[in-house]
Amino acid sequence: MSKDRLKIGIFVDTYFPMIDGVIVCVDNYAKYLSKHADVTVFTTVVDKSYEDTSEYKIVRCTSLPIKVADYALAVPSLDIDFWEELRHADLDIVHINSPFTVGISGMRYARQHRIPAVATMHSQFETDFKRALKLNPLVELAKDALITVFDSADEVWVPNSAVGDVYKSYGGKKEPKVRYNATDMLPVSDPAAAGAQINEKYGFAEDENVFLFVGRLIRQKNVFFLADAAAELKKLTDKKFRLVYVGSGPDEEELKEYVETLGIFENVLFTGRITERDELAAMYSRSDVFAFPSLYDANSLVQIEAASQATPTLFLHGAVTSSTAKDGVSGYFSDNDSVSYANKLLEIMSNPIEHEKICEAAYNDVYKSWSVVVPQMLSDYHRIITEHPKPGLIEKIKTFFAG
Repeated sequence: MSKDRLKIGIFVDTYFPMIDGVIVCVDNYAKYLSKHADVTVFTTVVDKSYEDTSEYKIVRCTSLPIKVADYALAVPSLDIDFWEELRHADLDIVHINSPFTVGISGMRYARQHRIPAVATMHSQFETDFKRALKLNPLVELAKDALITVFDSADEVWVPNSAVGDVYKSYGGKKEPKVRYNATDMLPVSDPAAAGAQINEKYGFAEDENVFLFVGRLIRQKNVFFLADAAAELKKLTDKKFRLVYVGSGPDEEELKEYVETLGIFENVLFTGRITERDELAAMYSRSDVFAFPSLYDANSLVQIEAASQATPTLFLHGAVTSSTAKDGVSGYFSDNDSVSYANKLLEIMSNPIEHEKICEAAYNDVYKSWSVVVPQMLSDYHRIITEHPKPGLIEKIKTFFAG
């Protein structure tokens, strides 16, 4: 490692082989930052058989065999090797991406070594707290605890302004800074060919409307609501359409049974996870609308992936994740009932000229690339370090910019 390169510690409480939006964000942070800095991701063991193959360094602490909402419980306090790695890391800045045990370890390191720390609030935690803790006083205590962690950072970052409002509503005392999420997905080079490829593989008619959902198949993401909307749409029109679920999850089998009971199985396709990024990009490109009625997500990466292929999202009014789109300009919005959602889908199907304009605006306004966003983060790190210097750091930054 070069002595002139910044040493950045990124802390997150779960990691590969688990997949979620926060993990994908952290992976892209680390991949792009490691071109210009020495990056270490501090996280936990999720699967002992999994081997890390990333080009950046990963340090994992032990976890207990207790699953909390499908996630392993990280216990860095029980792992001497983890603390030894952290103690010798000689970090210049800490960036935590979760306010739990691993994130708290990062904040402790920053305080002990008098270096700056950034905390990104990626999620709305209240829904998960309510599901796990049941009692409202416990939920409030949990929110107070996580806000204490976030507020101990020098800066709090959020992926959109609505998440900033959530942070403030939980009692956050800092002024959060918006730092957008992005995607590494590039626009397909030939949309017509991509569409033909998807039509052939999945049996879509050329004139069939495709409404796409990508994500974990869990109730919190309103996947059953989406099936209800498809059933309502079938009552409203004879036009061909297919609702496509890409992904898997604990509620998948129940969802399939529900689709059967609604009598719409011929209008619904379950593909499972699509792991090939080129195929997933082609699926986004072929789709007319990205149907994402989640009120659970804070700033989902999948809506940015959809926008990379000029495919706009249909949100619900009030969804935190919708705040980067404008209704009728770069996205669509519906009231929170399946009949309204179905009517909005029918309206989209019936107005192709207007839809083309919104597709173009989604690409121009919602799509963002990590190759642009992460260098801005690196510039922020340099600014924060300059504002909270430790001996030798200013010289290191000057050397970086001089090179």
